[in-house]
Amino acid sequence: MSDFIWVEKYRPKTIDDCILPQSIKKTFKDFVKSGEIPNMLLSGPPGIGKTTVAKALCHELGVDYYVINGSDEGRFLDTVRTNAKNFASTVSLSSDAKHKIIIIDEADNTGNDVQLLLRAFIEEFSSNCRFIFTCNYKNKIIEPLHSRCSVIDFGIKGKEKAEVAHTFFRRLNTILETEGCESDKKVLAELINKHFPDWRRVLNECQRYSISGKIDSGILAHFSEVKVNDLIQNLKEKNFPEVRKWVVDNLDNDPSVLLRHVYDALFDALEGPGIAAAVLIIARYQHTIEDYLRFAKKEAIVSRSGSFEDVSLKEKFFNKDIHPQDMEFEVKFIGKRFQNSLPQDYFVNLLTATSSAVIEHNIPGRELRWMVFEKNTKSIVGFIRFGSPTINSKPRNIWLGKAPDLKIFNRHAVMGFAIVPSQPFGYNYLGGKLLALMCVSHFARETLNRVFEKEIALFETTSLYGSTSSASQYDGLKPFIRFKGLTDSKFPPLLHDEAFHNLHDKFSYFNNNQPLTENKASSKKLKRQRRMVSIIKNSLEDTGKLKLFSEVMDNALGLTERKRSYTSTYGYENVREVILGEQDKLVRGQNWDKFYLENIISWWKKKAGKRYEKLKREGRFRTEVELWTEDDGDDIQIIR
Repeated sequence: MSDFIWVEKYRPKTIDDCILPQSIKKTFKDFVKSGEIPNMLLSGPPGIGKTTVAKALCHELGVDYYVINGSDEGRFLDTVRTNAKNFASTVSLSSDAKHKIIIIDEADNTGNDVQLLLRAFIEEFSSNCRFIFTCNYKNKIIEPLHSRCSVIDFGIKGKEKAEVAHTFFRRLNTILETEGCESDKKVLAELINKHFPDWRRVLNECQRYSISGKIDSGILAHFSEVKVNDLIQNLKEKNFPEVRKWVVDNLDNDPSVLLRHVYDALFDALEGPGIAAAVLIIARYQHTIEDYLRFAKKEAIVSRSGSFEDVSLKEKFFNKDIHPQDMEFEVKFIGKRFQNSLPQDYFVNLLTATSSAVIEHNIPGRELRWMVFEKNTKSIVGFIRFGSPTINSKPRNIWLGKAPDLKIFNRHAVMGFAIVPSQPFGYNYLGGKLLALMCVSHFARETLNRVFEKEIALFETTSLYGSTSSASQYDGLKPFIRFKGLTDSKFPPLLHDEAFHNLHDKFSYFNNNQPLTENKASSKKLKRQRRMVSIIKNSLEDTGKLKLFSEVMDNALGLTERKRSYTSTYGYENVREVILGEQDKLVRGQNWDKFYLENIISWWKKKAGKRYEKLKREGRFRTEVELWTEDDGDDIQIIR
């Protein structure tokens, strides 16, 4: 991956190669010369090279170092405590340097509890470890930590700006020549000036546009040509043909910067329309995102067909007192592509009644839906939704050793998006475990292969209970399903229904009534929401509004960003090698037969039987069907 991404491919390895004012460079070169460094706080705008300098310093000193990203694992006290302490307290076997170094990247995104812990570590491991903190805003670093570090400000001032910009200009030209990409020198100069001093942004922009083999004026937005006042006047007069013409005339401009100008003009001239209204749409449904999700869930409950108090509905779900050994199961498929299948709306309505999550009609990529019935009672015991796997996953990449080629990976992998037992079947009979096991059976694999013309060999899912240490429905399922670690999700929960459509319509309006992504794009809803959030952030120059919006989105991210990841390989012994393209043919392992559906159910019956007998002995066996109703209101527990 690092050979592909220019920012990593061309990251400087020495202090001399870093693009910085000479005064800052000298400071770090003196550290190298002395072989000693203090604990440091590197402060400055994003993309200027703080992390690069920290890594280059470690490289030149020949020290062992460990990086903790403050925006990811750095938010979690237990993770930082474990990882930092393990690294700091061990002796280096590969370096003769006096000290090891821990780099806390984006330290201003860590909480006070984490920063207090790091302050204690600075003192505890002072004999063998140094800490380097990078941050965009040093005022977000607590004083006890701040005072224990030498602060180096990466701000570039006065005459230094021209010198540094010129140096980067030469470096950028060299990179583009190496990559075989033609470029207009005036365009590069304007691009650097536009994003100064965010070298990372400039390089990423160039890589993005280099696909065509040439970087020319198409990369730039010439805002001197944008006549926002004309747009405002036409909006006031409701002259929508001219508004649409204005949009068409400005399609070549950078949307994020263009909309910033539009937002500023609308904020001063109008009362709430345009982009300002888009901000309010999100604000309306969140002050905490959990409130929005609870609202969306309630809306889904209200809109479903039939009443939750309908006796016939309750009778659809399993609530009998039967020993697991006497049960038989069947899978019914959902959708028009299957014979004797059940309607999609029927599936969604019933799943809405049983699941705590906000239910969407569509999920990314390939999709397969099952309802599982107990045959003797003809009642529902659970719901399963398969979909395409996530593009990137930290536990998966650690297991594989690198990020896989997506074409190969997508041919062999599937994701379990919803594995939901009905209640009380889940509680009484370990229903979640039964459904999870059915997902990794040869029956599921062969069905997926047939429907999607794939060769599925890897199943992935995440735990309902996130990163907590409490029990998960997937615990105790070895050798069928194995825990792989914690994911690092980078997107908040999706907006749904009217909220999403209202917001998207407003942005589409400013995009010549075109959607923000191609209709054929995979995961288009996620991509559209990401783009809308990005545009809103770039449009908010009012620092108070930007701070509030950023806090809301950060809180939302906290609901989804770390979940327990589980995988299964269906009994194949060489899945890793096939996904990495090292081998072409899948090889069955010794435990292959365990994954036949009948064997899985037999294994589950023994486990569920013990659960059933224990609950009966203790008088804790439940018989009442549990459904979400609109009367539950704020009591609905949203789990993502």
